[in-house]
Amino acid sequence: MVSPDQLNRHGMCVIVPLTSSEKRRFRVSTAVSGQSGAAAVDQVRAIDHGRLGRRIGEVDPSILNAVLATLRAMFED
Repeated sequence: MVSPDQLNRHGMCVIVPLTSSEKRRFRVSTAVSGQSGAAAVDQVRAIDHGRLGRRIGEVDPSILNAVLATLRAMFED
């Protein structure tokens, strides 16, 4: 999730990037629970809390920082 913690706890939805196996521009390499992939930062979605499944893990803080930096770069261009 890339939405702010307060929105995650109190809002109706969370903001998440889709995941992909392709490495392209605006993709950040990730690894969650031993599975590698890429966060498709150019394809974010707002997801209702009710649609979330079980928690499978969390990314390393350095990966989250890279995702957030990529989001900022996308909107600065």
